[in-house]
Amino acid sequence: MSKQIKNRLYQWGWNILAAGLPRDHDVEVLRKIVMVNLMGILGAFFMFILGFFSFLNHHYELFAIVYISGIFLLSLIYWFRFTPDTELPVNLGVLLTSLLYLFLVTSGAGDQSTYVWSFTYPIITIFLKGNRLGIIISLVFLLLVLTVFLIGHVTPLISPYPLNLIIRFIGTYLVVTLFSAIIEKTREKVQATLQNSNSQLMESIEKIKTLSGLLPICTRCKKIRDDKGYWNQIESYIEQYSRAEFSHSVCPECYDNVMAQML
Repeated sequence: MSKQIKNRLYQWGWNILAAGLPRDHDVEVLRKIVMVNLMGILGAFFMFILGFFSFLNHHYELFAIVYISGIFLLSLIYWFRFTPDTELPVNLGVLLTSLLYLFLVTSGAGDQSTYVWSFTYPIITIFLKGNRLGIIISLVFLLLVLTVFLIGHVTPLISPYPLNLIIRFIGTYLVVTLFSAIIEKTREKVQATLQNSNSQLMESIEKIKTLSGLLPICTRCKKIRDDKGYWNQIESYIEQYSRAEFSHSVCPECYDNVMAQML
C-alpha cells in the first residue's frame, strides 16, 4: 500500500471520528467527539453481531432492542457532523449506554455473560463527563445494577445471578472506576500544565514582539517610553521585556573623555 493511499485512509478515518473538524480544533471538544464516535462505531458493530445471534436463537426482543440501539448510535454519529452542541449528544450517548447495559444485566442475555459490558461504563462516563460528575454517574449506575441483582432473586422477570459473581462484579467495577478516575485526573493535570506552558510561551512571544517594534527613545537621556506613557531607563526596560541582564562598564572613548576632563 502506497504512502498516499495510507494518508487518504488516515484522513478519511479522522474525518469520521472527528466529525469533519480539523486537528487544531479545541482539544476538549475534539476528545469528546472522537470518544462518542468511536464508542458509537464499535458499539453499533458489536450490537449488530449480538443482535444477529439473538435472532438466530429466537430472542426477538433482545434482537429488536440491540438493533434499535445500534441504529441510534449511528444516528448520533451522523448528528455530530451537523450540530455545534456537543453536550446534548454526549449526554444522550451516556444515557443510552446506561439503559442498554441495564437491559443486558436484567435480561441475562448471552447466558448471563453480557454484564461484562458494564465494566466499560466508568471509562466512558469519566472520560466524557469529567472526574467528579463521571464518578457520580458511575456509582449511580452501580447502585442500579445492584438493585437488579437483588430483585433478580425475588421476581422471575429478572435474571438471577449467583452471589460470588455479584461480589466479583462489584470489586471489578470499583477497580475500573478508580483507575479511570486516576487516568482522567492525570490527563487533566497534564493538559493544565500544557495550557500554562502555552500561556507563558505566548506571553514571551508578545514581549519579543514588543522589543521588535518601534521603541520611542529620548535622543538626549536615552530613556524609553512604554505603552503606558512612562519613561524608563533603557536598562530596566530591556530587562523587563527580555532575559537580558546588564553589567556596567566604560568604553575606551568615554574613558578617554572622562580622563581628559579630570586633567
